[in-house]
Parts: sequence; structure tokens; C-alpha cells
Amino acid sequence: MAKPIEEVQTEIRALLFTTAKERSDLGLPTSGRECLREVCHIIWDHLKERGRVFFANGQGYVMCEDNIPIVVSHDGVAFSYLLETDYLISPGLKERRDIGLHVGMMCETEGRRVQFRVGSHHDTASNIVYTAEKRGWILRITKESVTRVENGGDDQFFLFPDGYEEWEIGDLNSMPGTLFPFEPDEAIAETSIFDELFFEGMRLNESTLTLHERKLLIKVYIVTLFMRGVIHERLLFLLLGKTGSGKTYLARVLGKMLIGFSFDVVGLDEDPKELENKLVNNVFVALDDPSGLTAKSLSLIKRAVTGGKMQRRNLYTTAQQIEMPYIPDIAMTTVSQPFHNEEETNRQLCITLAQREGGNRSERELLREVTARRSEFLWEMVGTISDVLEALDENKDYNGTVHMRLAGFAILFIKIMRHEARIPNEGEALARSILDRWKMEQESSIFANDDLAEELQKWMETEGFRAGQPYTAGDLLQKLALHWRGRPYWSDSSLRLGLKLKVSEGSFERVFGLVITTDSHAKTNLYAFNPPGILPF
Repeated sequence: MAKPIEEVQTEIRALLFTTAKERSDLGLPTSGRECLREVCHIIWDHLKERGRVFFANGQGYVMCEDNIPIVVSHDGVAFSYLLETDYLISPGLKERRDIGLHVGMMCETEGRRVQFRVGSHHDTASNIVYTAEKRGWILRITKESVTRVENGGDDQFFLFPDGYEEWEIGDLNSMPGTLFPFEPDEAIAETSIFDELFFEGMRLNESTLTLHERKLLIKVYIVTLFMRGVIHERLLFLLLGKTGSGKTYLARVLGKMLIGFSFDVVGLDEDPKELENKLVNNVFVALDDPSGLTAKSLSLIKRAVTGGKMQRRNLYTTAQQIEMPYIPDIAMTTVSQPFHNEEETNRQLCITLAQREGGNRSERELLREVTARRSEFLWEMVGTISDVLEALDENKDYNGTVHMRLAGFAILFIKIMRHEARIPNEGEALARSILDRWKMEQESSIFANDDLAEELQKWMETEGFRAGQPYTAGDLLQKLALHWRGRPYWSDSSLRLGLKLKVSEGSFERVFGLVITTDSHAKTNLYAFNPPGILPF
């Protein structure tokens, strides 16, 4: 049982807010440093009595009666509020830094080492999903049931970031139905709340994938957002379309369902540090219009998608620098494809939206309607998660492979389709057909609005082009110089041209018949082209 907070405050007042004579009369130390040392121990001992202390990602955390972890940070709002409200240590008090350092150091020395979750977590070993619900409480979702446990139950510790908007599920004893039916026939497929919230009034551009197939990929992607850890990769969800097509609205609705009403799509900050802060403090980030994308910002986005970390100073730790992982899944809305090499496009789920028919309604009105149904949507998502857990359990011995960079996502998609189909092999065949066509779209997107692809096509249509003729990168630049407009970045040097061809070698091979060989004598690469047929531009 923790000591009453009033008694602790009385002790702190006597030590910090009295004169040396007053402390002498009370039998307390007269030295200010000794008093500060006593206050540090009083606060630390009381925090341990009130709850639990942790150390994770180079930082200390305390979790009191409400089961909400608070980061021990000099700029942490929650920790500042705790010090001032409960222990009378206001932000302007000169002793505050020493007290914070002591708490941070003791968390590192005595705190339990844990890995904190944000939003949701799929425990692979037990095939259970834990997801944040009300502050201090998490849901434990299995394929059979849903139960509510205090944060920390089953050794699952969740952070509740500033601005987190809680929600509450329905009847725990009544598992909701799955969010979406996997019916290949649109005519008999039931309209789900998912379709009403995300796709009402939306139109998707023509594609090698049907509307239903693209919806399946998007729905499984959204499932991964609510089952963090179920796949190793992070997809970049790219929404293309002209103004008024609804791409930003779709990203905004997704964020509001996932995070809460305060979520919004943000522009790319001029200062990459601001973008980096978003990448370590948010579970989902939607970026709008990357037309001004700098090399630094592009690098940060790539590192976030591939699971990078940032170096950060923290005053309440013994370490001068701590490593903080980039945690969010990222969506991006733009008019045209901003990426042009395999390393970027083969991590994308890219959807192109067409102009809406019949005009647009007020977006504020639409958002008010959909956000009012957030709890309903999330309760339906709980049922979908349970259904996916059943699919994973049924296919736990499945060992299929795919020829995609996003192998984890692709295998999850296959397992879900095997579960939903009447005959598992038929579900897998349909899934692989969808994945093959999606992979082709990923590869083709490399050449959308790509100046090098355009110049290669122009050159190959001239009489001077010779199929199979090997060229050095310098020779290629001379051939292409007659066809490019402006000054493409790869035209500055043969090194840049060679690098651009190399990083997307597979796609250039498929479309242009690129073959890269090495001249052992000159010790340089040679590039030959054998286009397989009519170029798709």
C-alpha cells in the first residue's frame, strides 16, 4: 500500500520549501544538496509503491494506478504533470532536472526491461492479438473469444500517446461478424461497414486487378494495421489521383478509425527533423503531396518503411544518445508516382482513384458521419481479427513461397484466402493470381512519368538502335542525349545513369530486355537491350 500522497507532499514541502533554520528546528538536514537527495529518494520510493517502473528503448517509464505508462522525459507532458501535481515539482523549479535525472537513472538501474506496444500487437507464439482500448486497458483477442485485461496483463505493456482517443467495444460475450466477406462475385457480396466508410462514392481507375480484388488487398492491409507484428514488413500505402478524387479523404478516414478524431493528413515539413519526430511518435502517418520531397525526407521515409531508428538526446538518462525506432505505417497521397526504382515501388500498395461521379459532398459533413461510427467499425474489426487468427491457425503448417519483396504480406493474404474459400487450394490459386498481377503493377509503376524510360523508348524507336549491342554508360548517355528534354539528374554522369539502371535492373530487364555484363579488361559494366515486344508506354 502506497503512502498517502498528502504525507509525501508534506515531507517534500519541509525539505524544499523551508529555510535552513526551519529545517534545523524540525530535525531535518540543513544542506540544500542533502535535502534534494532526500526528496529524490522520497519520490522514487513512492513511485515504486504506487505502481511499476520500466526501462525500454533507452528511456525510463513509470506506471501508476491508472495502468498508463509515463515516459520519464524532460519534455514529456505527462511526466511534468505528474511531478507538479503529485510531488509539487513545477517546471520552473531549479531542482526539477536533478529529480528527473534521478528517476530516469533509477528506472535504468532497477526498472524492468520490457518492449512497449503501441496500438496493437500480434503475439506470434500464442497467435493472440492485444489491442489498446480504453486508457489503461487492452483487449485480448483469440480465435474463440475477446476479453478485457488491465494494461500489463499477459506481460503486454502498451503506451497511450498524447492525443490517444479511447473507444469501448460492445458485448464481450457476443463476437461480431467478420468485417468483409471474401466473395469473388460482387453481385452477391454483402455491403460491409468497411465499404460504407471507405469506398462510398469512390471510383478506382482501371487496372489489371478488379475492383473487388483491389478492395481485398486494401482490407488485408488495414488488418495488418490492427495486428501490428503479424507481418515483418511495413507497406507504403500510396494513393494516386487528381484533385477531388478522394485520395486524401480516404487516408484521413483510415487515420481517424485507427487513431481517433484528432488525426489528420499532414504536409511534408520543410524541416526533416519535424518529419522524424512524427516517425517516432505516431503509429500511423499520412503525408500529403510529396512534390517538394527532399532527398533527406525521402531517406527518412525509406528508413521508416524498412524499420530504421533515430538518434535522440534525452536529459533524463545516463546515455547521451538513445535510439528510438521508427514505428508508424505510412500512407501517402499524391497526383503522380513519386518513386522510380524497385527498392521503393516493390514495397508499395499503390491505388489510383478516378474522379468522383455526381460531384462532391462537404468533406467535413462526411467525416462527421464516419467518425460517429468509429466504435462500431472497431468492434467489427475485432471480429475480423478473430477470423484472421483462425485462418493463421488453420494454415500454421503452410510453407508456401512467393516471388515478391513483400513476402510476409503476400503469405498472409494467401492464408486468409485459403481460409475463406470453400476449397483451400482454390483460395490460394485466386490469391496467387491477384498477387502476380499486383507485382506486375508494382514493376510497371517504376516507369510511370520516368524520364529515363521515356528516353529509352524514343531511342529504341529510331533506326540507330541495335538490339543486343553492348554499350558503356558513357556511350548510352551519348545515344540518349538526342532525345531527352531538360536536364534529368542521371544525365550528369555515366555513374548516375549506371546506378539508376542497376537499382531497378529486374524491371528494366522485364520491359526493355536489359542485360548487364562486365568487361573484365576495362573493368566496367556494359548495358545491352533486347526489348521483348511492344513497349507499354
